Amino acid sequence: PVKEGFEFVAWQLEGIDFNFDTVIEEDIILVAKWEEVIAPSTIKFTSNFSAAGNASKVSAEHFDVDGSEYFTLTSNKNSSSTDGPLFYSNGTAVRFYGAPSGGNGNSLVVTAKEGYVIISIVLIFPTTGQTAGSITAKSGTAIFMNKVTANSSMGSEEFVFNYADYVGVNNKEFNIQNTTSDKTQFRLAGMIIEIAPQA
Repeated sequence: PVKEGFEFVAWQLEGIDFNFDTVIEEDIILVAKWEEVIAPSTIKFTSNFSAAGNASKVSAEHFDVDGSEYFTLTSNKNSSSTDGPLFYSNGTAVRFYGAPSGGNGNSLVVTAKEGYVIISIVLIFPTTGQTAGSITAKSGTAIFMNKVTANSSMGSEEFVFNYADYVGVNNKEFNIQNTTSDKTQFRLAGMIIEIAPQA
């Protein structure tokens, strides 16, 4: 049987799941038992990356709601072993360093935990103090930003990446990296991660 918005559970006789091995000696009426299908709700995790002190790594605990049950954040050193991304000294942004001799710059990888998927990512850049590092943001084979040179005017807008709008995304992962071939950094002031239970 089919009923929109519900999932069939069982046939019941007088409120009890019917055993189809039962010998039937008279007419009976079976009633379908249904369970409502509730669309998975999304959870948004927002951080303005305001943390006390300098040189601490960003983590899932730096969001308005502790996201450590839902996703992990992995900070990766650049190819010259400079740690990062790290909080800036005034505690309002994290710094992504490029790679002085080419290679890979600092990156931050968001990975949804088992049973969850990423719905969207929003990047928020500072309005002041930005430097001209090269920003690449991607998921799977989908490229959201390709070697975009950071600048302070980026702070006046949000960069929203809805996964449903892109082909080739890996809905378990998001990666943002400094792809500058020197140590020039860029700064990220905040991030919004939208997560939903996996259907």
